[in-house]
Amino acid sequence: MLGAFLLIVFRPAPSALLWGKFYLGGTAVAAAIALALVLRKLGPPAFNLERTAAEAREGFYFSTSLSAQTIYNDIDKTMLARLSTLDATGIYGAAYRLIDVSFAPVSSLLAAAYPNFFRMGANGIAATLRYARPLIVHALGYASIVSFVLLAGAGIVPLVLGAEYRLTQEALRWLAILPVLKVVHFFLSDALTGAGYAGLRSAIQVGVALFNVSINLWLIPAYSWRGAAWASIASDALLACAIGMAVLVLSRSERAPVETEAFEMRAQA
Repeated sequence: MLGAFLLIVFRPAPSALLWGKFYLGGTAVAAAIALALVLRKLGPPAFNLERTAAEAREGFYFSTSLSAQTIYNDIDKTMLARLSTLDATGIYGAAYRLIDVSFAPVSSLLAAAYPNFFRMGANGIAATLRYARPLIVHALGYASIVSFVLLAGAGIVPLVLGAEYRLTQEALRWLAILPVLKVVHFFLSDALTGAGYAGLRSAIQVGVALFNVSINLWLIPAYSWRGAAWASIASDALLACAIGMAVLVLSRSERAPVETEAFEMRAQA
C-alpha cells in the first residue's frame, strides 16, 4: 500500500518498472521486519546438520507446490499478452481478478484450517479427510452461491468498470465454475499435505502446470482469452480429479491393512 502511495505522490506518470522497484523494496522491508520479530521472539537459529537433508526435501516440496500453483493460476495472463493482444489480457485479467476476490473467504478458511491438517495427519490421510469433509461441504455451499451470483450478475461489470470491459462479463461467466473446482482441490490437497504426502501433491501440481502451459500454447493463439478461460477450467478440473483420485487410493490403502487385521482377529476368535 505504501508503495502504491509513493508511486502516485512521487511520479506523475508511473511506470511498471518503477512499480516493480517499489514492490521489491516493500517486500524487502516486510521481510526484514518479520525476520527481526522472529529473532526477537525465538532467538537466533540453531543449525542441525542431521535434519538439514530432510527439511530441505520438505522445503523443496512446498516451494515446488507454490511455484506450480502460481504457474497454472497466473501464467495464462502472461501468455495472453505474448500470444494474443493486450485488450484480451485486460478482459481476461479483470474477470479472473473478480474470481480471486470472490474466493477470498475460502482462502481465509483454508489458511485458518491448515495447521489442523498436520495435527490430524498424525493419524493418516483418513483422519485428514474426515477433518476436511465438513469444511468442503460448507465451502462448496458458499462457492455454489458465488458461482450463481457471478453468472447472474456478470452484466454489471461493464457498468462498474466501463464500456471497454463489456467482454469481461462473458469471460466472467466462463470462469464462474472455478470457485467450486478450487474448493475441491484446495481442501483435498491440504489433506494430502497434512498426512505427509506433500511430495505427491507437488508432483500432481507440476503435472497440471505443464498441462496448463501446453494447452494454452494451443488455445490462446486460436481463441484468445476464451482459450485461456477454457484452459483454466480444464486445469482446475484435472487437478481436482487427480488430487481426489490420489486421496481415494491412499485412504483405501490405509484402510485395507486395518480391515485385514480385524478380519484375522475375528477368524482367530
